[in-house]
Amino acid sequence: MRFPRSLAATVALLAAGAVACSENPSATDNPSLSAAQADSVAAAVVADLDGMPEGAVFDLLGLPPSALQSPTGSLACEPTVSPNPPANSDGDPIPDSVRIDFTGCVIEGRHETVTLSGARDLVDMQPFVTGHHVRSRFIDFGRSVTRTETGATWSVTLNGVRQFSASAIELLAQEIGFLTEFVFPDGASALHERNWSSVFTADAGQEITPRHLPAGTWIVNGTSAWTKGDRSWSLGVTTLAPLHFDPACEFRPRFDDGAVEIVATRGGQTSTVTIEFTACGEYTVTRS
Repeated sequence: MRFPRSLAATVALLAAGAVACSENPSATDNPSLSAAQADSVAAAVVADLDGMPEGAVFDLLGLPPSALQSPTGSLACEPTVSPNPPANSDGDPIPDSVRIDFTGCVIEGRHETVTLSGARDLVDMQPFVTGHHVRSRFIDFGRSVTRTETGATWSVTLNGVRQFSASAIELLAQEIGFLTEFVFPDGASALHERNWSSVFTADAGQEITPRHLPAGTWIVNGTSAWTKGDRSWSLGVTTLAPLHFDPACEFRPRFDDGAVEIVATRGGQTSTVTIEFTACGEYTVTRS
């Protein structure tokens, strides 16, 4: 099967758990994933890939400034920072150690209301050396989105550790025991737990800073586990062609090129799912 997707359709696709599409005649006779399950796994992996660029940059609040702004550009919520002010031994943008609690943080948008919850701990891994070396622990960090037109609500909760170490042109990242829990408007849920390592390389002439990730390419590899309902799969994720990140993309995912391969195993059976990014917010999925 092969079809275009945008991140705007991710939640609906995951929630449904099934998509009307034809079986690929070349797929194995006993695949570990049905066509609909392959769609669901791909959507979850795309959502988590799309979260990596945002997680690589931050301000004192632990999020990109735009994530806390209202449609007018004003600060829409003020998380609790402790200690406040935090110590910063080397004077770079990363505090030595700080907790940001988002409890009660609500952002009213034109088409949706976003409610944040939980906390993030930020630690400068080299507190006496100016640079970009940060460890971020997510503690039940949640984002619940309610669409104004329909009242439908979906949410994502993150737990685990992300580490970033960057020079001006290259960033090394790790996600360690990182768990994403999806809850959909119909009450269904799914879990994606992963250990991923990745490398980001800025495009020629671009520069990485703690507050800004320029255009560039991601190479992501690692293992994860996907659980939906009473079924679980082991996933191996490999980058086939570097994912090109464009921060100017109007639609998510903010990749306009590249491909990843997912090998899903369950009960001794395997399926291969290939995701190809074709333009900002667009990708195709092939199961074999």
